[in-house]
Amino acid sequence: MNLKKLSFLCLWPLLVNLMVTQPAARIPVTGTPLAAALHEEVAPLPTLDEFSAALEPAQDGQITGLYVENKLAYPVVQQPAGDAGFVSSQPDTLTEFALARQFGGRGILAHNHLAGAVFEQLTVGDVLVVILSGGQQQYYQINAVQRYQALTPTSPQSDFRSLNGGSLLTSSQLFHQTYGAGGGLVLQTCIAQGSEPSWGRLFLLASPLPAPADTVDMAWDRFNLADYIVLTQ
Repeated sequence: MNLKKLSFLCLWPLLVNLMVTQPAARIPVTGTPLAAALHEEVAPLPTLDEFSAALEPAQDGQITGLYVENKLAYPVVQQPAGDAGFVSSQPDTLTEFALARQFGGRGILAHNHLAGAVFEQLTVGDVLVVILSGGQQQYYQINAVQRYQALTPTSPQSDFRSLNGGSLLTSSQLFHQTYGAGGGLVLQTCIAQGSEPSWGRLFLLASPLPAPADTVDMAWDRFNLADYIVLTQ
């Protein structure tokens, strides 16, 4: 199979059978050929304020950046209209999963050989800062890490086997167990195995947290993210 065809398959979403009254639920495939992986020097992370100020503006309500102290600071781009399988191929760039908003939550996608590689370093308890257009910040905390094997990695109808227990799920069941829950934030990338870049899927599920100013009686300019992480543990 040539590289162009494989890349197309890796970006094609897993179709889900839902009632016609619901938007079509899809789980994008976020793996690409391992030979295409980029290896770059890691630059020091900016502060949250520096990162937020440097982000490009977007439409109201759209995510423009994701920040995790000492772990990542990546801009977030939007999917083209009608292309729920799009995942940015730019290094150090995440993609907002538009379909997740239709189910009451938010989703962020990344290829596992690009920005998604850092998702493996995130753990339960990590605090995620989502920056929206205009600079508004939303806080989430990871409460679950789920890994699945795609039984047919590049098939739109693939079933999945949980790596945390072995249960089998259809693509529809997996979507509703992650994005369909609503109200939270889901980070997704692929799991590579051997020569198969889309062998499995990694999901990081996070629940919303109150903004730091609502958590303690402290001026925002004297409150840093490290304080907030301690307070929420």
